[in-house]
Amino acid sequence: MKDLAHGDNIISQWCYGLDEPHELPPTDWIKCYPETVDTWVFGSLRALLPVEQPEPDSDSQTPAR
Repeated sequence: MKDLAHGDNIISQWCYGLDEPHELPPTDWIKCYPETVDTWVFGSLRALLPVEQPEPDSDSQTPAR
């Protein structure tokens, strides 16, 4: 999804440049666009996924006596 959003972002910048040749592109929107699209598409689905807990480091555990 992020690759598709990056491609769409590039095409959108080209279209903006053609439509508004004397205006600077909105750089803040360009920077956050791929993450915004990813959140929009998958945001509600990610809430359904279980949160993975990190496994304890076996080196830092003291042996049982």
